[in-house]
Amino acid sequence: MEPTVQLDLSEDDDDEHAAKAREFARERRAQRYNKQSNAVLDAWVRALFGEEKTSVEIGVNGGTGIGARFEVLPITGFSGLG
Repeated sequence: MEPTVQLDLSEDDDDEHAAKAREFARERRAQRYNKQSNAVLDAWVRALFGEEKTSVEIGVNGGTGIGARFEVLPITGFSGLG
């Protein structure tokens, strides 16, 4: 997972509106170094998987005989040293 900002601009948005949205997103991403990016990622991990630090299994079975199982450990690799 990578914390980022996604824009959903429509063709109806005028150029000024789109430019302001892009500048807003750029400013948010420009200020994210490792510590800040890890804080955003940690918040999303807690929101999606809860507060427990145990692994979560996610399975996909489309009925086609091809499935997948993933184990997600909700602990980031950020050391905090720097």
